[in-house]
Amino acid sequence: MPKWKKIDELMLQISNRVRTYSVFFELGLLIYGAINGFTLTIIAFLIMFAHSTTHANTERLINQALGS
Repeated sequence: MPKWKKIDELMLQISNRVRTYSVFFELGLLIYGAINGFTLTIIAFLIMFAHSTTHANTERLINQALGS
């Protein structure tokens, strides 16, 4: 297996792990915002939307590089 393919697979694993941890952060921020103020809730929704869009694009690019 070429070295770059191993790097791409490692990047995909890291990306999935980061997504798992960031979901907990985003949910915590959303709950905290719901308790303490409407502005934080809006910020949490924006962070969640930006993160999901970015992760989907990153995953698509890595899968293209892997040829799957």
